[in-house]
Amino acid sequence: MPLNAIPPVSEPARVATHAVLDPRSLGRPVHRLASFALLLEDALNSLWAEPLNRRYQAHWHVGGLAFSRGDAPASPGRWLAFRGAAGAWGWRLAREVALGLLAYRYGLPQQAAADAANPAAPTREPGPVTASEERLVQQLGQQVLALLVQCLDRPAGTAPLQPAALADIECLGVVQPDLRHWRLRGELQDSRSGATGALEITLDDACMDRLFKTLEPARTERVRSRGDAANAARPFPHRLGLAMTARLLQKELSLGTLLDLKVGDVLPVRLGATDVLIDDARLFTATVAERQGKLCLTTFEDAE
Repeated sequence: MPLNAIPPVSEPARVATHAVLDPRSLGRPVHRLASFALLLEDALNSLWAEPLNRRYQAHWHVGGLAFSRGDAPASPGRWLAFRGAAGAWGWRLAREVALGLLAYRYGLPQQAAADAANPAAPTREPGPVTASEERLVQQLGQQVLALLVQCLDRPAGTAPLQPAALADIECLGVVQPDLRHWRLRGELQDSRSGATGALEITLDDACMDRLFKTLEPARTERVRSRGDAANAARPFPHRLGLAMTARLLQKELSLGTLLDLKVGDVLPVRLGATDVLIDDARLFTATVAERQGKLCLTTFEDAE
């Protein structure tokens, strides 16, 4: 096949082969979000799902919690808006999970498990959303977001969390999520009834800024520890820090001359040898020189 018969690669196809860099993530410890997601996932299982399991004899488990960011369409379903001191969030709980929890609350998990185990069972279409379902989803959202706020200031490896207070989380009603925000998504599954569904949270910029500040010290401490290790290998005289002060100018005036000074007066001075002090002790004299717009000390001599 002649070369001139090969169709040229279109510009859109060429661009699509390269990953697009998100400038909103530059300089932030985005790679540490996965460890925070694991911390929150453990907290949800131990402080949120386990109490539900003990109360209803269920087997709910949260898994696959992960962050994402993009302009993909929001997951279908009913989103609620919440607000607190740490920021604002969107919350969505799959209706299959909400109905499964209501079945446990009203003592109907056996029928749900039987329907899940029998493929021939007729599929029941869920009815309209009830007030009980709305209250349940709102309460669960408050509980999950309260745990999220607790985890914001707790890096991985800290002491175990305690059950969170709900007073600071306020529900604002139904809302459409902002696609520009970070999203946190996980799967809820009940091995007893077979019910499964997603839980999703959108986190606004204030909440993410607080989270990134929590994740940042881990990198800062690591850099500092490397610097301390390198500094420890140097000889002791090079590790001992002393404060050096240069007294550039000293002029004696009589009290009368000082009291007669007015705005705009000029004091004639001459810059000579400069005293160099170490912790208020005069040890050297030096000459002041200028280099590239900066004042430098040179020609050090021992003070008499």
